[in-house]
Amino acid sequence: MGESPLKAYPRSGAWSTHATNQTIRRRELREAMDGKTTLISPSDFLKEFVPASQELMPAAFPTILGAVPHTTNELHMYSPLVSALNGDKTLPIEVKSTKIKDPYNDEHKDGTSDTAEGRETLGQIMAYVKSTFDHQHLMFLFMVLIIEEDARILRVDRSGIFVTKKFNYKTDGAPLIEFFWRFARLSPEERGVDPTAERIERESDVARNVRAEIRHDPQDYVQNLFHQSVKDPNWPLWTLALTDERTGELRRYLVGRPHFKAEGVVGRATRGYIARDLDHPDKPPVYLKDAWRVVHEEIQKEGAVLDTLNKNNVLHVPTLLCHGDLAQTTKSQDLWYKYHPNVSTDAPSPLKKHEHYRLVVKEVGRPLADFRRGYELVFAIFCCLQGESSVLIFSRSHALAYDLGIIHRDISAGNILLYGKTGDDLWSGMLNDWELSKDVNSKSPVARQPDRTGTWQFMSAHALNTPEKPIIITDELESFFHVLLYASVRFLPHNCTKQFVGKFLFDYFDDFDITTAGRACGTRKYFSVTTGVVTFLQEPGVATKLRFTWDETDKILGHPINGMFAAILGWLKAHYAVLDAAKNPNERGAAVASKNVNALSSNQGAPNLGWVGRALQPIHKTTRMTKTDVEDVDREIAENLLNHDAMAALFMEYLDLKSGKHAWPMHDKVEDQRPKKGYKPGDDIPCLPAAFLNPPTKREAGEIDELDLPSIPKHQRVDGDDSE
Repeated sequence: MGESPLKAYPRSGAWSTHATNQTIRRRELREAMDGKTTLISPSDFLKEFVPASQELMPAAFPTILGAVPHTTNELHMYSPLVSALNGDKTLPIEVKSTKIKDPYNDEHKDGTSDTAEGRETLGQIMAYVKSTFDHQHLMFLFMVLIIEEDARILRVDRSGIFVTKKFNYKTDGAPLIEFFWRFARLSPEERGVDPTAERIERESDVARNVRAEIRHDPQDYVQNLFHQSVKDPNWPLWTLALTDERTGELRRYLVGRPHFKAEGVVGRATRGYIARDLDHPDKPPVYLKDAWRVVHEEIQKEGAVLDTLNKNNVLHVPTLLCHGDLAQTTKSQDLWYKYHPNVSTDAPSPLKKHEHYRLVVKEVGRPLADFRRGYELVFAIFCCLQGESSVLIFSRSHALAYDLGIIHRDISAGNILLYGKTGDDLWSGMLNDWELSKDVNSKSPVARQPDRTGTWQFMSAHALNTPEKPIIITDELESFFHVLLYASVRFLPHNCTKQFVGKFLFDYFDDFDITTAGRACGTRKYFSVTTGVVTFLQEPGVATKLRFTWDETDKILGHPINGMFAAILGWLKAHYAVLDAAKNPNERGAAVASKNVNALSSNQGAPNLGWVGRALQPIHKTTRMTKTDVEDVDREIAENLLNHDAMAALFMEYLDLKSGKHAWPMHDKVEDQRPKKGYKPGDDIPCLPAAFLNPPTKREAGEIDELDLPSIPKHQRVDGDDSE
């Protein structure tokens, strides 16, 4: 495979701090289509996508559009068209009154418009396509575009778009009329309707029975989510079916409003639903994921990955109930080569092959942002990372999966979830969304897809700067750090005043730098991981070290999470120093190193970590060191990120309340400090807009097997304990 360049990713989304609006969202949709459009002749379009009808079309039909009056008022153009076409309303039609608004240019190979008005139109029609895909269950969508007296016909699937070159529908109306004639005689499936989805009327017996069975328990989080989804009048009810590929059993689920829907028109297009099993209505709601998975020899189905994890007793991951393909595959990627004859079929295509796929898991739970105190936040991430010691005995999710040869590849705040009962003292974490996971033993030296997918805000600096490289364990561990920092900045007390939190979140997580290779890691994140210090700007030209405080009432006493951040930042600093030394072997001279890595102290009962344990010990050196000395020290410290052991041990030490070494506040969670309306870069600093990758699927977790959770002593503030 070739390189995996980063795409122009949206500025809106669950994890972005960037203020957004309709204009930005439409621009994102338009930018996501770069390289995904193919222009072909009307005759080729009809041949490829619209089967001819055996019924002959009357000879006079091709001229029926000639009498449609011309007007510069777009609203007044619709009625004559609909009348001439006999009122078929099953096909979307968009009308533009002037040629300058044409979203495509036939003179350009990729059809890119030269005008701002044309680009705006493309964003508009993509927004309409997305809304149609969101509310209906379609395999693909046809659309007609009228620009003054010209017409284009579009076909959109989850891989790309095929568009006809423009033609004058008044003087040469045959292609458009032929299309309408054939379209009117297509079966629902040939029009793009998903045959595995059946719309359910709200007053049907099925819908009434489901609503009657819902228990109205204010403490039942899952039932309440399901109730809210099916009672929303703005979203239709559907029965979604799949055949479980493990058992061959047909399964049917009732769904309403999506709990999650991905951004964009092309791609995996994931929608998540709180679903009711129609064949087992006595069981609690489950989570159903409907997606167009990428078909690639190195990509396993998510259900197969979960099946492996479940069979190997890996907890803190979803419990698979059923999964299977729906025998629906995108077509655009195959035709792309046919209409780009100068491109070798051995060369990578900008279009991916997608297969429609459904997955059902047992758990439905809560987003990570619902944590109730800092200790619970750290514990939830620890569950997803790894955990076992003489003090805390837990399973491991990411670490055990890695031992089984599986690397997750999309550690993000949306994929680390909380589960537990409302009355539990401590909710656990679950590592979700394994659809991007990869075989650790893959021999490919480069990323496997033409577009790297992931979550920009939480990717490692190295992954952002070298998108052609595969994700490795060190990148994943750094992502865990970024998730912990992100949640802490939003919900824990610290020394950055609230009016500047939006700027910090944008600078660190959303921003990017422009390089000769394209977008790369933003300055704030890169500075933090390479210097070992996280800073923010609160005064012009003054960088202040970020420091978390005990709670809102005590701004003096430090929070224990400071010590965790200091240790991990020390490891990251050493890791990037090693990378830099390998990249520039002759540029790093002798230096004076004063290293006091705030790492773990020896602790009775801690696991035997071998050389990792030695690397965890504090290192004090204040003498002049040679280049070799510095690199040796950095390499030893950086080894803490070569596997899970050191970071798991760090989490265990800070979570071990019985030792009395680290006390945690009981009431440290504060109101979300991220600006409710978002942050607008440029209002106060000259800065480029943010960009980040499509959020993968964001599903929330729920109850799984009970764990023997540690007791939580009601620690009070310990005077003099100022953890840093």
